[in-house]
This record gives sequence, structure tokens and C-alpha cells, in this order.
Amino acid sequence: MSRIIITITLLLSCLMLLQAQERGGMAPGMEAIDLLSSQTQQTAFLSTGPMQTENGFVYSTTTHTFADIIVFSYFDNTNFYIRNATGVPIDSVMLHRDQYYIFSTGTGVYRVEANQSFTVLIGDPITNSVMGYYAVDESGSPLSTRLNTYMPKTSWSGEHFIVFAYHDQTEFQIKSLSDGSTTIAAGILNKGEHFQLDGQNNKFLGVYANKPVSALSYTDQGYFVPASNGTFAGHEFYGFSGYIGSWANGIVVTSYEDSTDFYAVNSATGDTIMQGSLNKGEVASHAIYGDTYWKLYSTGKVTVSNTPYAGWSGSYYYLARQIDESGLGIGTNFYAPIIVGDVNLFSYHDDNEISIVDMSNGTVIWSDTLQSGEGYGYNNSTKGVYHFTSTYNIAVIASFGGGFGADFMPLNFAVGLPDLAVSSGDIRFDPEAQSYQSGEIITIHATIHNYGFAEANDVKVRFYDGHPSGNNAISPLMNVPSIPSKESVTLQQSWQVPEFTEYRNVYVIVDPHNTILESNNSNNLAYRSLIPNSDLLPPLPTTVDAPASVGYDNEVLEFEQFTITVNVFNSGTVVAENAWVKLNVPAEWSLQNPVDSVVVLGNIDAAQSATYSWVVNIDQGTNEDAYFYSLLVDADNADAKTVNKMLLVSRPTSINPDEGTALLPKETMLYPNYPNPFNPTTFISYQLTALSDVDLSIYNLLGQKVAILVAQNQPAGRYSVEWDARGFPSGIYYYRLSTSNGYTATRKLVLMK
Repeated sequence: MSRIIITITLLLSCLMLLQAQERGGMAPGMEAIDLLSSQTQQTAFLSTGPMQTENGFVYSTTTHTFADIIVFSYFDNTNFYIRNATGVPIDSVMLHRDQYYIFSTGTGVYRVEANQSFTVLIGDPITNSVMGYYAVDESGSPLSTRLNTYMPKTSWSGEHFIVFAYHDQTEFQIKSLSDGSTTIAAGILNKGEHFQLDGQNNKFLGVYANKPVSALSYTDQGYFVPASNGTFAGHEFYGFSGYIGSWANGIVVTSYEDSTDFYAVNSATGDTIMQGSLNKGEVASHAIYGDTYWKLYSTGKVTVSNTPYAGWSGSYYYLARQIDESGLGIGTNFYAPIIVGDVNLFSYHDDNEISIVDMSNGTVIWSDTLQSGEGYGYNNSTKGVYHFTSTYNIAVIASFGGGFGADFMPLNFAVGLPDLAVSSGDIRFDPEAQSYQSGEIITIHATIHNYGFAEANDVKVRFYDGHPSGNNAISPLMNVPSIPSKESVTLQQSWQVPEFTEYRNVYVIVDPHNTILESNNSNNLAYRSLIPNSDLLPPLPTTVDAPASVGYDNEVLEFEQFTITVNVFNSGTVVAENAWVKLNVPAEWSLQNPVDSVVVLGNIDAAQSATYSWVVNIDQGTNEDAYFYSLLVDADNADAKTVNKMLLVSRPTSINPDEGTALLPKETMLYPNYPNPFNPTTFISYQLTALSDVDLSIYNLLGQKVAILVAQNQPAGRYSVEWDARGFPSGIYYYRLSTSNGYTATRKLVLMK
């Protein structure tokens, strides 16, 4: 047995890149920033999240790996650092939203640090194959509305990418992160249902849903299964066990309460697979010899895994994070069913007294005190159930042979932060109806959750008609003084239903300025259609990518040309014959390329999709609050469906004193530029709540100011500025808005010539 001591040194400031370089394993279109090679210390304006606390990085985790460490970013301008077991920085990178990076570290213990929350996949998912894992989000939860993950490269036959739903009417999309977020599949699932996608080996995938889902990359066993409560410990589980290589998989149940009854059924047939009763610390297992979707229910708290423990004692290559009583994989009480192999544990607190006991005979395997950042590793020689206890939080990883296994690492930073969230299922209308009349008064209810482990204070919430970028607010900026951990609050707002009801979506945004430090703020925006739509209904689920809003100031449009991209997925089991799409646009628009509104997509094979784009010109403004357009989707052997969309019109707010301040912006905000990428001009929009000195400037990757767009005193209102980048080289730039009232925000734009 050996003890691994990790000494953590701290970065005292954020170092920014002076030279960009290409790095292996990057997502398309991302740039790498060598934060370690900079000789100049400066404040990196690219950082939008908390960089450090007094005792170190807010967002960090320590882990063991075989060969690879893959980090996934959920936000722009996320700076990653990686350190070896002695605390020496060995690599770094900056990523943007939905990008990933592969650190090819080799076997060892490493610490990953970042200025914003992230997820990390360990083991050797890139180097090898035959493994399985459920993705987690930045709060460590396996159930989320956004999950970025990877499907291992090698196809042995029997691999599946699977999405599970935990609520009725769950809309989901699966996108490829490897080639620019192209939609691969889409659809609607009800509670307990799943969607299986094959043929996606060696792809980085993003799963997006209106209600929390889980995502399993299955190329072999070696993973714990999520519970319906959003952790890995609970009373209800939906899982899958396969038969890769004719190797027995297994359902393994571990109880954390006495007198716990459980039973598992085949999801397809309803037949009972296993059942029994367990006391605390006891384990039951059942070997599986073919592809099986199953559901498991228990009266007491249990963890459930698909691991080699059911059919093997040793010599089975795998890696699995172990799950504690809390279901997080970070805790103080673990009952771990482990075969012969390697065990690594890590302490996240000083003076942490840790003990490992063999449950079969009560023998203490190891006992000692570790400091924060220290770890211990040993070879487990006997299959059995082992009890890991500690004074403070630890994580435990079980593996075998140093290869062929992977899992998402538990995130210790999540246990000390709140996690505010809202999803489509949290938005209700009173009365609930299939249709509403213009002018009708309804009440909108929205439930805001705090899934995290710390209280959230001064939580701001606002309701919008359409995407918030359209500035069409339904409610004032509401304030919730406090939402304790694991609790929720419901807000409401009366609303007079506007015209064109079939196009309307009610959005709810939580913490719009990102002022609350939380483990995951990518789940702070949700919407619900006023009228139920058929966009994602089978057999031809349809998604549309287009801008959400356009600024309109003094009869000048923020942009006059944009792209509408439609993706049609065949969720059926037969070919969709002679599929076609018709784009219907308002009279103020014209089609530029192609000029024909009808496009024939041809035959779409089962589980395949077809994509098409139109370039649209806005010929004149409108007096409405939005432009309304629709797409008709049809095939010879499918029913036609209409997909309704709108482009919100964002107008500057009048500052006429006679009109008072009711129409003034309630928050200062910098919006995404459009178009982006662009050539050679783009529009940048922002709004101010009060008179302020304003600086809006463009920076290159070196942090050098290369253009000043605004440098003057401006009253409250909404503004749009055009940047003409003729004369500038192609590449990535950043625009930064600073006001004398203390607001600063930075966004990325891409010039492509």
C-alpha cells in the first residue's frame, strides 16, 4: 500500500495568454490559451466568474485517472488549470460554452481548477473503450436540462447512447459538440421512457431538455445509476444493462437503511428481475446476460449500479466513482461493493479522520488522518463490501488494471454552493387550457428551486414574453430574500394574453446578472409555450435555429439579414418518404437564398435527420412586438405539422419625462452581438438603467483594446451599435461594456472573412 500526498499551491492571480496555440482534442472553433507561459501578470478581463477565494479556487476537484482528463465548459471564458500530484501546474486552456478539452495526462493524481463551474471525465475514455457512465452537470447532478458528455470511440457492437426522462412531456435534443452543435436527434419522452441512439461512437454530445433528463454512454458496465431525485441515492431508478463482449453485466443494490424492500422489473415486459429485503450496508446483485432496460423501486434509500460486482470477482477492467449516502459521490459514509482491483480516495478537508472496514468480518483495512488535497491509494485483494467513513468529505474511486474504464468525477465544489434552477415543468398557467384568447387575463406561476447545499439570498426573477433578449418583460424584477438549501419558492404574475397566441412562449429567468455564486447557473432560464406545440412530436421532431430578437431604433434595424436553419429528425422506424419543408414569412421579409420557400429534403432514414438553411432579409420594420413566421413540415407517410416561431422586436425605451420611468430598463445588460460569426459588420446591443459614462470597446485575444465603439455619457435606455471590422484580420475578438455605475460585462465575437 502506498500513500499519495498532494501539495496544492495557489495561483495568486489570473494569468492571461500572450500567445495562442493549437492543442490536441479541442472542440471545433475554440482557441487554447496557454495561461502558464505568460510572463506578465494582469487581471484577465475575460474572467466572468469568481477566480479565487482566500483558500484557493472556488471551482476545483482532485482526482485519479488512467490516461485522460476531459473537461467540459458550460460558459464562455472558462480558464482551466491542471496540476500534478506535487502541485506543479502542467497545463491550462480557456474554453467557451459547450466546448471540451482533452488533457492527456497519463496515470496519476491531478487537481483541476477553473474560474467557473465545469464537469470532468476521468479514466481513459479517449485512449481506450469498453466502459460506461452517466453524465453529470456542473452541480454534480445526473439529472439536468443540460449535459455535455462523450461517447467512446471504438464500436464492439452493442454500444448505445441513451436519454432517460423523469417527467411527462419532456422535450429533448441531442447535439454534436464535435461539429458545431449540429442537432442529431430530438423528441418528446414521458416519465420512465428512454431514447436510444446508436452509431455515435467517438463523438462529443450535448443533451438539452426542457425538464431534467439523464444521459448514459454505454460501451460496457462500470457505473452507478441516477435516482429520480437528481442524485445517485434514492428510491426510484431507470437503468440499462447490456452484454458487450458476452460479459455478464449486473444490477447491484446497496442499502443505506434497515428493512429496505426493493424490486426491479423489465421496463419492456414488466417481468420481475430481482427483489428482496436489505439492512443497512447489505448488498444484493443480479447478473444480466442481454440488453435490458429496467426500473427499480425501494422503500428505503439505496444506491444502484451496473458494475462487475454481480458477475465477477476480479480481472475485469472498469472504473466507477463510488456513491455515498448523500448520493453525491462526495460524503462521509460509503458502503462500496468492490471487486479485486485498485481503490483511490481523496480528502477535501483538513484533519480528516478516515477509516476503511471490511463489512464481512469487521476488519479495519486502513485508518489515518488526511489533510485537504491529500489522497490514499491501495490494491483491494478480495471482492466484498467495504465501509468508508470520514470526519469530513471524501471521494472514492474503484478500478482495475489501470485501463479500460471511465466515469465523471464527483464535484466537491458543488457541496458548498447553492444551485438555483427552473425548468419548463415549473411554469404553470391559471387557468390551464389548450388555447387562450387575446386579451384574456391569466396568472403565470413559476417555481424556483435551490437544488444546492447552501442558502441562496436576494434571488432576482423576471418573466418575459419571448426570450429575454427581446426586452418584452411581463413582470417587474422580483426579489426573493432567501431560498434555503433543497427548498423552493413559487412566484406569480398576472398577464393579459397578447395577440398571436400560438406563437407565444413565456420565459422565466433566475439571477439574470449572475450575481449569485452557485454551482450551476446554466439551468437558470426556462420557457413554456402558451399553446402546446407539436414541434418535437413524432415522427418528425423539428427544431429551428434563428435569432430570438432584433433591435429597432429610430426605424433602423439592428440587422437586416439573418439565417433560419431547420432540422428534421425521423424518430420513426421506417424511412420518411419525400420529406419537405415550407417556410412562411411575413410580408416585411423576403427570401434571399434560396428564393423558393419550399425545400425538398428527400427521404430521411430512421433515426437520421436532414437540415436546411434559408437566408432571410428584413425589408422593413413593423409596429408589432415581433415578426411572426412558421414552417410547414410534411412527408408522404407522415402527418403534416406547423412549427410557429417569432423574431422579437426590441425597441429602445422612451426617456420622455412625461412618460415617467415605468418603461425604463430595470437592469443594465450587454446582449450577444448579431450576426455572429460575421463579415464584416455586426451589431452590439445593450441597455442602461440610469445616466452613466459608457465605454464599449473591442479587444483582441491578447487583451489589447483595438477599437472604441462608445465613449460618452448616455441616459437610461436601449442602444445598438454597429462595428464595421473591415481592416481587421479574421479571428476571435471580445467586446466589453463598462459603465460608471459599476456594470462590466464581456462577450465573444468571431470575424470570419
